[in-house]
Amino acid sequence: MTRLKFQSLRRLFLTGLLFCVFSSALQAKDNKLTPEMIVNMKHVTQVAIDPSGQKIAFVLNVPRTEEDKYGKSYSEIWLTTVDGKKPKQYTSKPGRPSSVSWSPDGKWITFLSKKTKEKDKKDGKTEYTQIYKIATTGGESSALTKHHSSISRYHWSPDGKSVAFVAADPETKGEKEAQKAGRDWKVYDENYKHLRLWILHIASGKTRQLFEEDL
Repeated sequence: MTRLKFQSLRRLFLTGLLFCVFSSALQAKDNKLTPEMIVNMKHVTQVAIDPSGQKIAFVLNVPRTEEDKYGKSYSEIWLTTVDGKKPKQYTSKPGRPSSVSWSPDGKWITFLSKKTKEKDKKDGKTEYTQIYKIATTGGESSALTKHHSSISRYHWSPDGKSVAFVAADPETKGEKEAQKAGRDWKVYDENYKHLRLWILHIASGKTRQLFEEDL
């Protein structure tokens, strides 16, 4: 069995294990599942094993309640040990963090998320998906990147000194003005945004584009 296949099977097993942990409390109350229970059921969508192989960071999908505004489900980042005991929550709603990962030294959990300050919302500034980090000891998360467009994927270098990420070309001035005016529709095959590969140097916080070609 190849290493890649083994890791995929391991992640699948751990996802199932975490799902059982979070659904067991629900099933213990009543053996019958109702439509309401199914709609409101939380489930694990992503898992990431730390470098030591002893801890798991995972993304928990949390459906909105009747009190919440209409929209997609929230997501939360949790941390637990490989046996699934004593899970600890690291982020909370509102928010939809994704692509959870570990720094190579195991000290940081990283993820993709959009976080817009209230001032920026009032000013109508566009929010972009960035890479965030949070210490495994807990605390507030902080942005690793301040890129001019949304990041879709990223990967740590083995030495932990840099992060490679993929981001689309930024919006033009005309596109931003059109959105502010309410012309936010999108026409396929027009204004295509190329995907570029970038490198973030952790120590300096500087980024540089690696290739001009589209990915």
